[in-house]
Amino acid sequence: MPTGRSNMDRQSEWILLRRVYAFLKSRGLRASAHALEKEARLKYDVRRLYAHFVDGRWRRADQYVSAFMRGKENTPAASGALFVIRLRRLVAALRLGNRFWAYGYHVDRVAPLLIGHPDRAAASAQVQTALRAGAEGELGKAFPDGEENRRACFVEFLGYADENKHLYRCCAPLDLKLLARNSSITVRRHRRRHISRRQVPSQPAASTT
Repeated sequence: MPTGRSNMDRQSEWILLRRVYAFLKSRGLRASAHALEKEARLKYDVRRLYAHFVDGRWRRADQYVSAFMRGKENTPAASGALFVIRLRRLVAALRLGNRFWAYGYHVDRVAPLLIGHPDRAAASAQVQTALRAGAEGELGKAFPDGEENRRACFVEFLGYADENKHLYRCCAPLDLKLLARNSSITVRRHRRRHISRRQVPSQPAASTT
């Protein structure tokens, strides 16, 4: 008996939705095409995600990226990309004092990513550092939350997203590379300004005798 649920796999479903989307656009039904694009997550808007990172909207970033990788989180690239966001969301919750929620989120949403993470040891160490710093009130030192740090997180995320077909197929590759380059330049410029402002210790004068 029919169960009311589709047996279509996600790849076939995505192809079908893209064809419907193309048909709507070809007929000039732009409002319907836009509604389908938004509801079915057919277009991966990198610039929108970049804004979430820079503004520290980790919950929205988590939900947005997860919608594109539902059921595919166990690949190394997907685990790495999601971990960048979910670690920051965990830290944000600890910073607000929501320790009970943060521990549950760690168990349900962060820890499973460690299984497929390409650098499991380093990722596990970051999680333990976050939990310990949250308990000791040292998150400001362990995980600075300035705009520069958020941009650096975005660059790290792009390194994984660039290898993930489930994200990459939905966006223009040039957008990813352009944002990665611009973000990296911004971080490097900030660091150069920071270094130039430091007081350089004077060197002892060379002996003339």
